[in-house]
Amino acid sequence: MSTAIARRYHRFGALEQLRLFARYQAYALLLFVLAALPLGLVGWLAPTRWWAWLIAAPITFKIGSFAVFVAWRWRAKLRVTAVAQRRMDAGRFRPEMVQEMCGDPCFRSVSAEILRRSGMPAAERRALLRRYKEEHDLASSQTLIIDHTRGTVLKVEGDQITQLEIPSANTAPQGAQ
Repeated sequence: MSTAIARRYHRFGALEQLRLFARYQAYALLLFVLAALPLGLVGWLAPTRWWAWLIAAPITFKIGSFAVFVAWRWRAKLRVTAVAQRRMDAGRFRPEMVQEMCGDPCFRSVSAEILRRSGMPAAERRALLRRYKEEHDLASSQTLIIDHTRGTVLKVEGDQITQLEIPSANTAPQGAQ
């Protein structure tokens, strides 16, 4: 009796992985180029000025570390694409499934690729991704202002300001007596 383990993810061929790698890592590549730019400029314009290197090095390090972070997410992007492809193959995929990813620019390209694979036309795909991004931006555009001296919290959403009630530190939660 043989017990085979069912594959959870779609397996991509080598050429398909290469294409996805180029598509998903374009943002990381751009960041790596931007990270190298300050050092390249200092090397070209002022190679003997030690203070120029002190300015360029932290900038390069900060941008470069973010580029590494973006590039490091490659496996997660591939996994999400594989799960979506598996759902498409099983007939369980719906375009709403990519909505959560549209808040992150890195994963927005993954969403676009998934919708492309589902057969959605390019204009419709761009409009849907734009709408999902706007919905995410609207949902995450609130600001909380905490005034410790007065003990108040203000919630700012667009043009609307709401004062929130905060529980006093001296009162116990209901049911905790």
